[in-house]
Formats: sequence, C-alpha cells, structure tokens
Amino acid sequence: MKTIVIIILLSTLLIGCDTNKKSINSNHDKLKSYINDYAVSKLNNPESYEFVSLNIDSIFNIKYRIKLCNGSIEYYKNTLSLEGIEKRETFIKKRLKWLKGTNREAFIKRNPPTETLKENYVKKKIEADSLRKLINTDLDSIIKYNIRLVYRYKNAFNALVLDTLTKDVTWDLKIIDEI
Repeated sequence: MKTIVIIILLSTLLIGCDTNKKSINSNHDKLKSYINDYAVSKLNNPESYEFVSLNIDSIFNIKYRIKLCNGSIEYYKNTLSLEGIEKRETFIKKRLKWLKGTNREAFIKRNPPTETLKENYVKKKIEADSLRKLINTDLDSIIKYNIRLVYRYKNAFNALVLDTLTKDVTWDLKIIDEI
C-alpha cells in the first residue's frame, strides 16, 4: 500500500514539473519567433536572414522595478524642490567656471537641464503608476525580458554581416525602446 501511494505521489510530481517546462519552452519559442520577425522586418534583404543565437539576459520583477521607480521619484522630488534647484544651479555654475574642453562637455551631459529632469520625473511617476496596476495580475511578477539576438544577413554590398540586436521586450511581446 505504501509503495502505491509513493508511486502515485512521484508520478504526480514528475507530471507537474513536465508541464511547467513545456510552458517555459513555449514562452521562449514565442519570444524567439517574435524577435526574429522583428529583426527580419528591419533588414533590407530579409531573404538573407540567418538566426545564430538568442540570449535572455534578465527578467525583472515588478516589485523591484517599482522600488527603483520610487527611488528615482524621490531623487527628482529632492532635486526639483526650490532649494534643490538653487543648489543645483549654483553648483553647476561654479563647476562650469573652471571646467574646459571635453571635461566641460561630459559634465554638461551628466547634468541635464531642469526641464529634462521635470520630464523624467513625470515619466517615472507614470511608469510607477502603471506598474502598480500590474501588481495584482497573475504575471508571476515578470515585467520584461532583456534579450540579445545574434544573426547574419547580407547587406547592400552583398557582404555577409554578423549583427547583434539587444532589446527589452515586455511580457506581452511588445518592444520597449526606452526604459
């Protein structure tokens, strides 16, 4: 009697694990076909397309992403407060007085204008709100895949080119151009 119960439990466990593997493989197959179609649509000569490899680099958790958004929102709130703007502008003016050449250009790139910060603040608030709406759905907290596709194709000069496409793809197979 014990052996029959053990056999039934083991077979149930093995069958359960097998169906989970099939769903993971089907998601990877869907992702592979979707990103292949995306890459082919961007080529001048789609007939020459040849798949080389596909790497799924990372999967982001919704709660972790919300935590990152909240950190960015706090930074923007502090920076965009009246005292923060005054401190920032005086710091930038003092620093620009003695910076020259490429150092000055790099400093300007690292310290965008206040309008850009305001735009980024609004984008992060919208992103955090949309992520909070997703939290109660049954997505297993998967928000996006960071994928890297390596493929070959022939360019306009008929030379064989090995190229890499790195994109962020949402769980519902939409390309994200900007995070």
